[in-house]
Amino acid sequence: TARRAIPVALRSHSAGMPPADLEFTIADDKTIRVRRTGTGWEASQRRLTWIVDTVVVRGAFDRTLVRTLREAQASAPLAPHLRPEIAYAIAEAFLYRLDVSRELDPGDSVVALVERRRTTLGTVRMGALLAAALRAGDRWVDATRHPRPGGDDDWFDRDGKPLRTAFRDAPLDVVRISSRFGRRFHPVLGVWHQHTGTDYAAPTGTPVKAVGDGVVTFIGRQGAYGNLLELRHPNGVTTRYGHLSRFAKGLRLGARVSGGAVVAYVGSTGRSTAPHLHFEVMVGGAQREPGRTLRSAAGIPLRGDALEAYQRQRTDLVARLGVPALLPPTALATAPVPPAAPVPASSAPSVRAPGASGLDAARRGRSAK
Repeated sequence: TARRAIPVALRSHSAGMPPADLEFTIADDKTIRVRRTGTGWEASQRRLTWIVDTVVVRGAFDRTLVRTLREAQASAPLAPHLRPEIAYAIAEAFLYRLDVSRELDPGDSVVALVERRRTTLGTVRMGALLAAALRAGDRWVDATRHPRPGGDDDWFDRDGKPLRTAFRDAPLDVVRISSRFGRRFHPVLGVWHQHTGTDYAAPTGTPVKAVGDGVVTFIGRQGAYGNLLELRHPNGVTTRYGHLSRFAKGLRLGARVSGGAVVAYVGSTGRSTAPHLHFEVMVGGAQREPGRTLRSAAGIPLRGDALEAYQRQRTDLVARLGVPALLPPTALATAPVPPAAPVPASSAPSVRAPGASGLDAARRGRSAK
């Protein structure tokens, strides 16, 4: 069993006297205090208040986000061990919009606004990533955290459209494409023909995941596909998974599945020469190139009052990033100068300055409706 050192503070009334007070730090925000009294010792528990502020981090891209954030400048002290957390949060925010490893070049810009949480004992944690922006060449792409109507927080672009698409990029976690969509020479039939999907090479038994929320419309054996699973998704999109070795336990016709759920396992049934997954995407009944089709399937944009609340919040957060190119023209004249010191934001339990977080204001407006 791993052992953890527990910090202990000892206090006495004067030098040379035995301790009159001991305080054990048992968690980042919790201590137990033991005090000497006239009749013995008494213990009490103390919960520390988290002080939350925001920090702007900016740097020039250097091969990876983790490397970039380690060297980036910050508007307030930021411990080295916290910087990779920011890198991972930025990568997740832009996961569906930008391939950071391929589309950013050395010298491109990375800017982020993050919450920082501290206690009076000096413990520091990273809070939420509130907004981020990447400059790829002469193009800026930004992401702002905002609550979905009736749901959790999500990432949105400058127009209030979600950055997250409705689908995963691929039905396998580890991807190796063995045959792409388009004309190819069929390895079994020995003729040129139109390949209607994408083939992913993988060992038999590799989990196959639904690329999005859907309903099972076919499950069973079907000719050259072998074991085939077909899912119907919103907006006329259907996905097919062929040559499967078996289906997920309990899966049946009409069942609803969630995006990312394991629905089957790779095999080599049907017209197949080796274990692989044949994956198709159809829109309105017509086969489409899977990768491009899934990436272009955006989620539901913000509208009406929700969009207005988002635009107000985004203007506030983006102004703190200090990137004028991202601000709407009407906001440029009144945009505040980005603070050199942290600006208080909200978290609970915490100490908070009034009106410090646009995200909280958006949440309050949502709950009031």
